[in-house]
Amino acid sequence: MINLNEVQDVLAHISEVQPRYTRKQSGHGIKISSSTDAEKVARAFYQHKDLQIDYKEYFVAVFLSRANRVLSINIISEGSDCGTVVGIKEMFQIAIMTNAKGIILCHNHPSGNNKPSQADLDITKKIKQGGGYFDILLLDHLIISSEAYMSLANKGNM
Repeated sequence: MINLNEVQDVLAHISEVQPRYTRKQSGHGIKISSSTDAEKVARAFYQHKDLQIDYKEYFVAVFLSRANRVLSINIISEGSDCGTVVGIKEMFQIAIMTNAKGIILCHNHPSGNNKPSQADLDITKKIKQGGGYFDILLLDHLIISSEAYMSLANKGNM
């Protein structure tokens, strides 16, 4: 039989999750209408954060409103010169907290080769499938180098 005093003692020591999301700007964010727009926003973010895209891989997610306005941009993972491990669960936590309706993924290839690897295609598929459970659309996945970019959506790999 459960003792009420024991339960109350346990409850006093259980962590409570209190999600919080604060927008830095009032009004509306930048609207993304194409992969070119997404590339400009992503590249500006990489430069703003001083991320050296020729040095190591960074996986970034752009979270969008229903009107494709930028709600948040976050570094999801930071890796080595040949890859990174993507925290999908953490990425969806941010998407849910920002009430995102769309996501654009971006990562760089330090080698300069913008061709998607099998791992790139696999993570894209996994995130697209996961977003379906939350009604969050995966709109694109960009691979960026210092010289160019490639859109998986434009290439039909979504």
